[in-house]
Amino acid sequence: MRPPANANLSRGQFRQLDTDLRAGGFTHPIAGSAPTAPGFIVSDPGEKRYAMGVSRAADPQRGYSPSRLPQFVRNGRVAFSQPGTYLGGWLESDKGTGKTEAVLDRSRKYPDLPSANRAMRRNDQEAAYDLTQKNYIYNAHHPKNVSRIWENLGRLGQ
Repeated sequence: MRPPANANLSRGQFRQLDTDLRAGGFTHPIAGSAPTAPGFIVSDPGEKRYAMGVSRAADPQRGYSPSRLPQFVRNGRVAFSQPGTYLGGWLESDKGTGKTEAVLDRSRKYPDLPSANRAMRRNDQEAAYDLTQKNYIYNAHHPKNVSRIWENLGRLGQ
């Protein structure tokens, strides 16, 4: 029987991941080594979103606290025990409402852009992270990105 997936992470490491999340985001191995370039990181389905600025005590289902990180890893311990599976976290703001969410996910590394594109479409993901260029590659087929494309085209025509 495998140990729990978070057996390799100390409280201090979870605290550092919380700091990294608040600073913009992270991709962290639970088993194995950190992802290296070249390649692309794409999230698996099943991300969890928590409201920033809302305590977990005030809203146990939606509020974010640092304890969400080990809980997310424990709940996905079978998937996280597979080599090449990473814990990801970042902040996402909704420009319409001004609200910010902490997003936690499982992700995988893909060796090239065609396989990353297929994974983004299959997993309904907005973007992949390019480990070489250190930027995001957006999925042109995702509904959020399609509306952005039309907005930008409209601006070009003005």
